Amino acid sequence: MPFAFWRPGRYFIVVPSALMLHPGDLALAIRHEAQHHRQQDTKWLYFYQLLKALFFWNPCIHLLERHVRAVQELACDEALRTRRKVRAPEYCGCLLRLAEAAAVPRPFEVRAGMSGNGAARLLARRIEALLRPERPQRGPAVAAAAMIAVAVLAATAGLFDSTIHDRRVSAADAAAMAAAARTGSVFPIVVNDGVLRQLNLLLATPDGRAYVEASLARMRSYEALISAELGAHALPAELLVLPLVESGYRNLPQEGRHGAGLWQLVPPTARQWGLAVDADRDERLDVLAETRAATRYLTDLHRRFGDWGLALLAYNAGSARVEDGSRETGSRDVWEIIAAGYENDPDYVARVIAAVLIMRNPSLLE
Repeated sequence: MPFAFWRPGRYFIVVPSALMLHPGDLALAIRHEAQHHRQQDTKWLYFYQLLKALFFWNPCIHLLERHVRAVQELACDEALRTRRKVRAPEYCGCLLRLAEAAAVPRPFEVRAGMSGNGAARLLARRIEALLRPERPQRGPAVAAAAMIAVAVLAATAGLFDSTIHDRRVSAADAAAMAAAARTGSVFPIVVNDGVLRQLNLLLATPDGRAYVEASLARMRSYEALISAELGAHALPAELLVLPLVESGYRNLPQEGRHGAGLWQLVPPTARQWGLAVDADRDERLDVLAETRAATRYLTDLHRRFGDWGLALLAYNAGSARVEDGSRETGSRDVWEIIAAGYENDPDYVARVIAAVLIMRNPSLLE
């Protein structure tokens, strides 16, 4: 789970590596943990730790700590919803997805936050508060205290190092993978620091590997249909990985997301390419219809920019942003444009290329 902690002179926010695959949830998690720092929660936790050490025999101390934890979370939620203008449905969706992740058994874990005692009741209270803004949930000054488990997580973070780096891919390994993937391909496959970092997020962490394995398993149900549509438009077969990056090959409705379907098309783009998106029907959930719209859109982007790197960037960030980046940098190199800050989701293009390398080197998942 994401958490924040403080030590004199330094503020830390720690997030699970798997959140790198979900930029929207990553941004919300960082904003929430940053709010704990703003409220001084991460400093007050030391005071409560001291109280628990001195009066561990007193049940009131433990009840107080549980109340403090609940109030501080409610206070953070309210601050993000009101002052930071975070949309409640999007925020609730993020909380539920994090809770689902916390419920997955791990070889080693500290039970805290969304995975600790009373977590389900606290989650229900938080969602109810977010969806009922007429009932303010700001806590008293005691809301500044932090979760008791944060200190434990900070102290034991090093124990996770072996699982995080258990199958790390080196630059030499990635270069060999790229050489194999380029055989018979017209798709631009490069290996740089960004691609290598995404490759290790997907391969060298348990959560990343689980995400890729599950996505590739789901891909088999759609592979024939999507490959046929890609072939009909003379598009590279490597674009099979786009739904893996966009949705994990889950045909998802838009609830709490910017897009919908395997291809995560946003409503204006979907309508532009002939899909019905209204209260009665959402053709972004029709796999054949959405795939045909996505392939036509990708064909148009490649025709417009003449480069698959730029086309991928435009698919994620929009054509106007790519054109602005090209004009400002005076370059048509996608990596220069990304370095100048014109990417939407962090490391999107690098993640796509990393997924291509994995798809072309399936033995890496054995």
